[in-house]
Amino acid sequence: MNVYKLFPHQKEAISCLNKFFSVSKNESSLSGLLVIPTGGGKTFTAVTWINQIIEKRPKKVIWFAQSFELLNQAYYTIRNNNGNIKIKIISSNNEHMNVSDINENDDVIIITTQTAMKSLGKDDSKLSDYIKYNGRNGLIVILDEAHHAPARGCRNMLNKVKELAENVWMLGLTATPTYTNRMQRGWLWKIFDGGIVYQVEKELLQKQKILAKENIMRKKTPIRIELTDEEFNKIIRFHSDIPENIIEELAANKERNDYIVNDYLKNRKTYKKTIFFLDRWYQCIYFKNKLIEYGIKADTIYYQKRNEHSEKSNTEIINEFRNGELDVLLNIKMFTEGADIPDVNTVFITRDTTSHILLQQMIGRALRGKRAGGKKENANIVLFGDSWDKTIAWARPDLAGGIEEGRVHQVSYPMEKVSISLVRSLISNMTFKSVKIPNFKEKIPIGWYETEYVSIKNAEGERIEIVKDTVLVYEIDRQIWEELISNALVSLDDIWENEDIQDKALYVETQKLFDKYFNILHTSMNKGLFQDICNICRHIAQNSSSPRFYHFYDRDKCDIESIASNFINMTPNAQYNYLLKEYNEIGGVWPYLYEHFFHFKTAVDMYVNKLLFSREGVIENTSESSESLQLAMDSAQEKELIKAVKFRDNHTCLCCGLSNQGVRLVAAEILNYNFSQGKTMHNLQTLCTRCNFMNKENRYNFKVTRTSLVSPKLFTGITFDKQNIRNIVKIKAALKASINMFYECGAVHDVNISRRSNSKYYFNWEFTIFSGNHPEWLQRQLDSVLNYIVNDLEQTHVKNVTIKTL
Repeated sequence: MNVYKLFPHQKEAISCLNKFFSVSKNESSLSGLLVIPTGGGKTFTAVTWINQIIEKRPKKVIWFAQSFELLNQAYYTIRNNNGNIKIKIISSNNEHMNVSDINENDDVIIITTQTAMKSLGKDDSKLSDYIKYNGRNGLIVILDEAHHAPARGCRNMLNKVKELAENVWMLGLTATPTYTNRMQRGWLWKIFDGGIVYQVEKELLQKQKILAKENIMRKKTPIRIELTDEEFNKIIRFHSDIPENIIEELAANKERNDYIVNDYLKNRKTYKKTIFFLDRWYQCIYFKNKLIEYGIKADTIYYQKRNEHSEKSNTEIINEFRNGELDVLLNIKMFTEGADIPDVNTVFITRDTTSHILLQQMIGRALRGKRAGGKKENANIVLFGDSWDKTIAWARPDLAGGIEEGRVHQVSYPMEKVSISLVRSLISNMTFKSVKIPNFKEKIPIGWYETEYVSIKNAEGERIEIVKDTVLVYEIDRQIWEELISNALVSLDDIWENEDIQDKALYVETQKLFDKYFNILHTSMNKGLFQDICNICRHIAQNSSSPRFYHFYDRDKCDIESIASNFINMTPNAQYNYLLKEYNEIGGVWPYLYEHFFHFKTAVDMYVNKLLFSREGVIENTSESSESLQLAMDSAQEKELIKAVKFRDNHTCLCCGLSNQGVRLVAAEILNYNFSQGKTMHNLQTLCTRCNFMNKENRYNFKVTRTSLVSPKLFTGITFDKQNIRNIVKIKAALKASINMFYECGAVHDVNISRRSNSKYYFNWEFTIFSGNHPEWLQRQLDSVLNYIVNDLEQTHVKNVTIKTL
């Protein structure tokens, strides 16, 4: 049983693995690669897949890994997900078993590649016997960090396994299926001849907050390096990394090392929990002593030399770093693969490298995102480089990536959607069910939101997609969308974040939002509006930000009624030529709105008829949308409307927070809303009589929690009745209302006033404002706020006020 929930990409991967490694296939041996970025859960994905296979039929497993850390990670992942199987860890480590301890009935053998290479070279190897015996019924072989497979020793070992086993499934796990040496890249595909069974892009996992985004910081050391022609040719022609003699010089350079240490010390609050990747053991010791000298808790691990400077083992030091007892972990690149410490904030990569794989492995140590336990959205990648006298193609973190084109599902483009909407309107009006023809401008949007979110498509097995779509915004519903988005940014249900949200749940949640925001405009929710609400909410939930709004600046050019009036008296032939010229004008907008000239001319003809019928009084010059609003308003008595507004706002003043107990509430008008059709749920808000009086001249919208101001104004508190100076509830309400008036919206989330024990005075004053409002505006005017509290509210004991942001 899995103890962790699979992420969408892991479900997708297992589906692909099951299709590829199918018992119905004729091949006795199959091999392929599973490519998941570092931090994306390669090990857990493979273990879950293995457990599913074992449950269906008896198969044995050999798991090859490169280091003790990777062995232990594999062991505990398998053990935690299936406690009924026999597992043995084999390596040269004293804590592990020997090859001689292998039994043919063991379910899983976890072994280092180095130990396996030595064992398979012997005639009496227990590992060889295990492979032969269990290879008859089917053996699963996992190679962790499979990009090492092209190395001569590793590839010979894997080929030996294929020779010994009659029936073997071989799966390589890697984040980077490439090789630095181009001549060796071909070996990877010969060993894993099935190619990549499944691959997921790092950017896709970053969009889902499974991985953090890289905050790349490039630092140039004061060191200049001159290469000989021989050294340069070695790097360029043989694709090798920096020569060892130069690495030695860099590692021992005190000026360079001090530069790196000082950078950490200056920015330690930003960097937080940090891993340093260094090159030599003496460099580790230098850094450790320097950091400790400045009060930094640091320690070092390395294999190249016994840790004579510490009584602790590498495992103990890693655990201390994992548990937060250390600020910095220094190591010699042994920590690039398999180490699982999700809350690392920063990695220091202290020199240039030509190895793309090495660079990505080091970067990967900090990329665990919020959903994977990383507690962060961004990871600091600090790259230290030197000045070289020759141009070298160093590995760069920004070259890899990009989301596979097939994963992106572009539902529609803005002008395409506008065009479809206009043609549908044209067709519906050509049915002549009614003689009401809408005002054309009302059918043209003022702009659109562009939405993007991750979804799971279940048509043929699970597949993750990036869904991009457009939500058209019209004059009549602009305020509604703004209000929905503003509220959704702070109070959207968690269910919207799910990539695999079920249709039933989607409908229920969307219906709630329709009832709250749109039921005045529409008698029922149509398919287009349903999708628009879903697009907006899924975008906000997954991106924690509002979708970008694009203004349709060419809207003023879309005056089809003006065109109709211009040529109404022309002959049909003259009208045709006039329209053809208008449609084909360079830079014109009509071909984008009407794909075919026929549709454009038909639309103009309809508005010519509208003008003709209007002269005779046959047609009523009113729009469908205006009619819908009027019908809705006609059916609502004013008393019922006021009652509905108060119920929606929980019978609470949206400005000061006082409820209807002890205060009188009114349904107050909001500035900038459309009152041409009378009062509606959307242009009214609940205020107490005091706040309504204070707001009467301005009519700010307190339903919105984010200010629309671009610069601050002077803080002036609202009038306070001195008979309430001992009523802490009304004091809080006055302060909340004053701050909301300052931001001209419902900016205040909470006002918290607490007192010391055994004291009648409230000393600690703190208020929290919603994100999106500038706290510094009020910080600069704290003296005015404090003066209002002390003199107007007569709370003379108060000395300080704290501002927080939600």
